[in-house]
Formats: sequence, structure tokens, C-alpha cells
Amino acid sequence: RRELTLKGTSRAFINDSPVPLNILKELGVNLVDLHGQHDHQMLLDNETHIDMLDNAGGLEKILFDYKTSYQKLNFKLKELSTILNREVQLREKQDLYRYHLDQINEVSPDPNEDEIIKQELLILENSERIVSSINSINYSLYEDENSARDRILRARNILDQLLIIDPVFQEQRDEIVNSVAIIDEIMKFLQSYSSKIDYSSERLENRRERLSQINSLRKRFGGTLESVLAYKNKVESEIELSNNF
Repeated sequence: RRELTLKGTSRAFINDSPVPLNILKELGVNLVDLHGQHDHQMLLDNETHIDMLDNAGGLEKILFDYKTSYQKLNFKLKELSTILNREVQLREKQDLYRYHLDQINEVSPDPNEDEIIKQELLILENSERIVSSINSINYSLYEDENSARDRILRARNILDQLLIIDPVFQEQRDEIVNSVAIIDEIMKFLQSYSSKIDYSSERLENRRERLSQINSLRKRFGGTLESVLAYKNKVESEIELSNNF
């Protein structure tokens, strides 16, 4: 609906809602076909010619198929453009990726290797203290003239005598025997541990150098060894993709 006032102004409405005049015109073309003395002027509008031609030739189905195919083609062309750009980016980065991969492979770290080396270094750097402490324990439990093991055995012998008088001491006597076995197991473990400490200045330096190499990779490629190995996998995949694009 369009209202004209005596003052020469007008207002346009669609479903009683005010709208700009141009919107009313766009909608009106699709709803109302006015015929008058200037009908022929439509033939002078270039934008109408293609629709007249298609309608006259009954080409609606062909036109629909064409538009559908055209949209699919545009989508594929954009997809191809994205892929080709990806290939260019990969090839541009390939030398850098190979350089990074060579740096990582030169060290070739294992998962969690830095934490393992840190623990090993802690042992090597404190090996003298560890051995000294184990020897001190061994002396207190075994080698001292009044060692803990000997005193416990003497207590066991006393309980053996008390058992003759009253069997109520049997449980305590058994506990003392168990404590002797526990002491023997503890010393067996400590001596075995001490014998496995492979200390040498060369090995200590080797472990420090290895940790330094791994830390250098961590600083360059992610901050953690896990990040370094993840980056290595990514680079290998990118190089493989570039070679077989």
C-alpha cells in the first residue's frame, strides 16, 4: 500500500508495516504486472532480456542444471586454489623443515630421556655420598662389634631360653627372627645398589653433554621434550606430504 498526501508526500507499507519506497518497488514487480502505454519500455531494459530468452525457449531446467554445476565448479576451483597455495607454502618451508629435522635427528632424543638423565646425574653427582652412607649402614648393622644384627640375635637367644619357661614368648621370638631377615634383605638391596653405581668423570661429563644437547632442542622447538618430538612428527609429515603432493 502506498499513501499520497495533499502536501505531495507519500508513505509505503507492506502488511501495515512502514517500509522504504524502493523495497515496495522491488516487491511490487514480483506481485503486480501493470500494463499501460509504456509497456514497451520493458523491452529496453537489458536486465530483462536474458530471462525473456530463457522463458521463451523453455530453458528453465537447463538453466537450473547450469547454475548448480556452476556453483559446484566455483567451489572446486576455490578448493583447488587452496590446495595449490598449500603446496606452495609447503615447498617454501621444505628446506627449513629439513634443517630442523636434521637438527633433531642429530641428537635423536628418546621420550622422557631428559628426566631419566637428570635422575642419573643426581645419582652420579652424589655417588660418593651414597656409597659412604651405605657403608655406614652396613657397619652399624653388620660389621660393628656391637652391630644391630648381633644384638637382635642375642635378644632372640634370650627369648629361646624364655620359651622353655613359657610358650607365650613364641610370637615375640618369631618377630625378632623376621626382623633379622628384614635386615638381611635391606643390606642385600643396598649392596646391590652400591655395586651398580657406574661412576666415572667421563660418564658424568657424557651425561651432562647429552642433557645440554636435549635442552638446546627444547629451547628451539617447544620448551619440553614432548613438544620437540611432536614437532619432529609434524615436520616429517609435512615433508612427506610435500614430496607426494
